[in-house]
Amino acid sequence: MKKNSSIKDVFITNYRLDKKVNKYLVFESIRKRGPISVPEIAKITKLSRPTIDSCVKIFYEKNLIKKEGFGDPQGGRKPNLWKLNNHAGYLIGVDMESPNLNLLLADLDLNTIQTTSTTFSLYSKKEDILEIICREINNIMTISNLEPDKVMGIGIGVAGIIDKYRGTAVSIERIPDWHDVPLEEILKERLHLPIFIENDVMLMTFAEKSLNKELKDEKNLIYIGFRYPSGIAARFFLEGRPFNGYHGNAGFIGHVQVEKNGPLCACGKRGCLELYADVRSILNRAKTVMKNRMESRIYQMSGKEEDITLREVGQAADEGDVLAMRVLRESADYLSMGIEYLVSLFDIPLVVLGGSITQAGNAFLNFVIEASRKRLISTFRNSLDVRYGYIGDNAASLGGALLVYKDIFKEPVLL
Repeated sequence: MKKNSSIKDVFITNYRLDKKVNKYLVFESIRKRGPISVPEIAKITKLSRPTIDSCVKIFYEKNLIKKEGFGDPQGGRKPNLWKLNNHAGYLIGVDMESPNLNLLLADLDLNTIQTTSTTFSLYSKKEDILEIICREINNIMTISNLEPDKVMGIGIGVAGIIDKYRGTAVSIERIPDWHDVPLEEILKERLHLPIFIENDVMLMTFAEKSLNKELKDEKNLIYIGFRYPSGIAARFFLEGRPFNGYHGNAGFIGHVQVEKNGPLCACGKRGCLELYADVRSILNRAKTVMKNRMESRIYQMSGKEEDITLREVGQAADEGDVLAMRVLRESADYLSMGIEYLVSLFDIPLVVLGGSITQAGNAFLNFVIEASRKRLISTFRNSLDVRYGYIGDNAASLGGALLVYKDIFKEPVLL
């Protein structure tokens, strides 16, 4: 049986570097600027027409590009316009936001083709969780009628400590049985596909930085990701590049101590930031309001303590509800401690709040900006820019797909 070609077949290591670079330049011109003609590619790349024609022929025969009409005539017949065949390959992103497991299948234009979700017990054994991951990956391919050889790779976000360079998920504090799991190696062996692992909030940062048009040209930013129920973490872009740290865990701001004698955190310390500023802490404060039957729009909207949502708290605050505003202001004040620390440390004024916190509404964002400016010295205060991110609930799984995407289309280098 003839095996379907993939994009990686075009950039195999047997080719000389100059030929790989030529192919890369032509392919990138088509991918980024298509529909585009060969004369236009020549202007951009400065490559000869025969070189470009040869590359285009290879790409077309392997079904990696497709014709998209005709361009303006250049003194003769109209030239073909070429663009990426977005169905030449597919990407899978996996978000291990325990106990939730969210998957996303995307094409090469990063259009979402399919999403699936399931849950597992936090007291599941490691082997059982690995089985669920493999089952769900196979499931999303099956319901999409997709052969495995059309999948370019799988990017997995772990809500915990990783060793990015060994492909190991070191610990997930909410899963007692999870210790030093060589996740990349295990899944490669079981699924026979390229596997990439990353921290979940870094994947959210990738998605926001890559797909939010307002951030594409920003070289430096601090991203604070809110996961419910797992907590808060920060990630950074410095001079246009993601900053990972030694193992890939830079930015665990949720476990910075803000109250010396505070309650015990799941990490084993007391008074961690996420105990006061994450989504769970906001909801707990709001539930206290309801439990005490205080007069609040929160109570009117929800009616049941266990059903209250962050969106309802945010809406109540935006409508001027005093108690809802107090709940959000308390969390905003604690969050401003983390923002003060990060902005002062990195001298980066742009802070993006992403994930579930965006449901907290305008009042919360304004409280955060106000409290942060009060804490910062004037140099940082005057340039501070705190805003919500745009990418929604699937940010981490979409970031996983992007992780594969960036590997496929990375620039060839001399090894």
